[in-house]
Amino acid sequence: MEAWFSPQTAPWFSFLSLFALLACLSEYAKKGLYRSGVMTAYWAAFGLGIAFLLGAGAAFLLHQPIYVVFSLGLTGIVMTPAMGGGIIGITREYRRAEMRQSIAQDL
Repeated sequence: MEAWFSPQTAPWFSFLSLFALLACLSEYAKKGLYRSGVMTAYWAAFGLGIAFLLGAGAAFLLHQPIYVVFSLGLTGIVMTPAMGGGIIGITREYRRAEMRQSIAQDL
């Protein structure tokens, strides 16, 4: 079986760490702005992490070279909990912002 990508391509998966820039969106959450866009971005990144984990599992079962399994698996292992935790934190921030807005309206 032919490898899904070359060993020279594998290091490029490290650029997916740029998804950490989604943390910048927390400022919008604190202000209660752009909820659907921010949540969509986080859920999409979480889904991508799951897809990488599934891809790593498939690569392992299909006897792909170790660099294919490792690069897909490591990317999924890092992205999935990071984005899942981000979803929890962002949801909490939006709830706090809604509470602040509700209190401000009552005054």
